[in-house]
Amino acid sequence: MNEYRYLVTLEPLEPYFFGGERTFNFGNVSQRQRKTYFIRSENVPSQTTLFGTLRYLILHLNDALYMSDSLRDLHPENRKKAANLVGDESFSYQKEKQQFGIIKGISPLFLYKDGTMFVKTPNNHKKGCETYTPFCMEKMPVTTENGTSLYPSDYSVKDGYGGGYVCLNAKREIISDNHVFGTQVCTGIQAHRGSVQISEVEKKESFFKKEYKYLKKGYAFAFIAHLNAELAEEEKIRTPITVYMGQGKSAFRCTIEKTELCVRHMVQQYLGTGNESHPIVYAASDLKPAGDEFTMPKNTNFCIADTRVIRNLETKSEGSTYYARLAKSQHLYKVINSGAVFYTDAELFNDAHLKMIGMNVMFRLPSKEQE
Repeated sequence: MNEYRYLVTLEPLEPYFFGGERTFNFGNVSQRQRKTYFIRSENVPSQTTLFGTLRYLILHLNDALYMSDSLRDLHPENRKKAANLVGDESFSYQKEKQQFGIIKGISPLFLYKDGTMFVKTPNNHKKGCETYTPFCMEKMPVTTENGTSLYPSDYSVKDGYGGGYVCLNAKREIISDNHVFGTQVCTGIQAHRGSVQISEVEKKESFFKKEYKYLKKGYAFAFIAHLNAELAEEEKIRTPITVYMGQGKSAFRCTIEKTELCVRHMVQQYLGTGNESHPIVYAASDLKPAGDEFTMPKNTNFCIADTRVIRNLETKSEGSTYYARLAKSQHLYKVINSGAVFYTDAELFNDAHLKMIGMNVMFRLPSKEQE
């Protein structure tokens, strides 16, 4: 089957807010959640957000967006057309296999500026160096209980590791987060719907501080879309589209073009020094373990990783109201952040369902052992 590859770039037209687990009210929430005073946007959208945006783009460009108060009200033929293009349900972490029409998958998110790609700096980068500089790994005199037999001899607790983004070109320059992302703080009082009068206690508890993000000039979010059919007619693709993402539906200028870019090839070409004496696997995306807890994979000599928890938003077409159709999943998922590095020759996190949305994507970097 033929594969059609498209570069999708998303340039924010205004400050945006991508929520994490810590957020304000969404529908019926607990009293504890209502008292959240300060929330901060994530720097980048999640892979599920990008996947949902691609589904919207396909429907929009193929005249298959049908406005209705409920998907149940759509004519069967209209629903069938939409399902054939993008599937008939939202992505779910709890399912092992789903079909999404002509979508084969998407790449992990990367930043894009003037034709150059930027990916999360690998966690084995020696912080403070202006170009990507991996730690010097040395063998330990003994093997630890969990199998670790290497350690970074030049690691400094004070300096830390990784951080920012690395430019995928011959320079391999490190760009700090502050160079890419800006912040805009909004303060105010949350509205109490359905209440004519607000007591002083309620008013005091309603104060909030919300930190939005924006990309600095020239940068855009980007990903590669892999499809089993043409996205749309060439003339439609040439015209930029305005899409809306995140809480508050911030506007993004979306451009689409056919491409031969390959994230794997670019990462391996510019991050693989070939001088490493030990096999390395780099996480180009967030990684979701099979269970609720992460344990050191077998045959892994060392890893540098950090984690967070996520909760995805699912669309339920049978819902009769906005909040009924958009619901947060009840389950919290622990993920390993992109940029993680594993010193191993084992195959890790092989989940085709998650790879389809650009998660659990890992690239093996060239090393002396492979020569």
